[in-house]
Amino acid sequence: MSRNVLLSVAAPVVAFAVALPAMAAVPSLAPVVEVVQPAVVAIEVEPAALPVARDESRTLPRQGPFDSDSFFKREFGQHLPWPPGVPTIPDDQVRKHGGSGFFIDAEGHLVTNAHLIGQGRDIWIHTTDGDVLEATVIGQDRQSDIALLKVEVEQAVPYVTFADSDAVRVGDWVFAIGSPYGFQGTVTTGIVSARSRDIGAGQYDDFLQIDAPINRGNSGGPTFDLTGQVVGVNTAIYSPSGGSVGIGFAVPSNTVRLIVADLMDDGKVDRGWLGVQIQPVDKDLAEALGLDAARGAMVTDVSEGSPAAAAGLRPGGVVIAVDDTPVRGARDLARQIARTAPGEEVALTVWRDGSEDTVSVRLGRRPGAGVAMVPAKAGPDLGLQLGQDDGDGALIEQVQPSSPAAGKSLLPGDRILKVDGIPVTDAHDATSRLAEAWKAKQRFVVLEVARGFEVRFVALRLQHA
Repeated sequence: MSRNVLLSVAAPVVAFAVALPAMAAVPSLAPVVEVVQPAVVAIEVEPAALPVARDESRTLPRQGPFDSDSFFKREFGQHLPWPPGVPTIPDDQVRKHGGSGFFIDAEGHLVTNAHLIGQGRDIWIHTTDGDVLEATVIGQDRQSDIALLKVEVEQAVPYVTFADSDAVRVGDWVFAIGSPYGFQGTVTTGIVSARSRDIGAGQYDDFLQIDAPINRGNSGGPTFDLTGQVVGVNTAIYSPSGGSVGIGFAVPSNTVRLIVADLMDDGKVDRGWLGVQIQPVDKDLAEALGLDAARGAMVTDVSEGSPAAAAGLRPGGVVIAVDDTPVRGARDLARQIARTAPGEEVALTVWRDGSEDTVSVRLGRRPGAGVAMVPAKAGPDLGLQLGQDDGDGALIEQVQPSSPAAGKSLLPGDRILKVDGIPVTDAHDATSRLAEAWKAKQRFVVLEVARGFEVRFVALRLQHA
């Protein structure tokens, strides 16, 4: 009796089964890969100055949204142990090629990552044809992590063009080509996972997130759309293990295009300077100020003698638009100003005292901008290598392992703003202040250090003989 009941209940389930439609065949990427692959190269860098590996990874300057149990890796390269039982690749084979790059014109100009090039002494380009060409550095921009190189060629080289990254949508198919672990010409596929990612690499973060697998050696290589145009330059991955877990980050092609044009012109990047300190506007602050939503960037300080001061900007105002383009947040304002050349005039829409006002500002050039990277050893025991780009203070270029600076968790990309309470303008100024403290036999020196929008104080012990 019970068996008949069970059968009568089961029968309708079979009757209502729906046949799935036949899946369309996935088109092959082979035709477009064959066209663009010859333009992608492997890059070998012979390091200079401090003994830093060619493909060394760098933890990005600030912890991102995944916190301390994971790592954002810039250039994917830390040599971590593989799982037990998995054969390892000999280190000399892994380090044969430091990273990747790609030609952008027939004359031999190519793009890669600035962190890959660093202060490298000799740079060699390995083409898919097996040629090895020496490259020179036209210029590099640490803020965007883009470098422009040039090789001398006797005939035109294959090259690729940039897509409009503003038109890229989440879910669009992409593919990457590079030299992971020295395997030149490796192709991987995926989709755009997110846009406008801030991963704590710098004040102009605006990355495309992709899930096409990229690993050590992919850094500086291109990510393409399905038409074979470059949508981004692979720069960093999130990885608890050192290998790809499907979360990679690329500098958008529209950013790369602007940086390359600037570097092509005079070897450096000139960014507009407003001269303000800013902070994000949260929901409570927006409500208190009478704003309709948490948007814009609040001005917290105005530098004396800056373009902002000349235009009459004051602390407490919220910049909500630049030339009628809405400002989503503090980083968005920094990016919009940075994309504008010094000397150009912009119209800022400012919310203050419950109403909007328009302020015209002629942007300046940031003090110290355009100064060449000048290695400056901060002292025999601190383990710091300082340099200067277009940011405030002295940029920390490298931190020696097991040094006092490393012990205080200082990282490449951090900026020294003050030494013992005295503001420093560049690497030379910071080095001079540190040398004075050393000569005065001080036991400690206190640094005010910026990491993104965060500022902290660090006391370093000066170890005298």
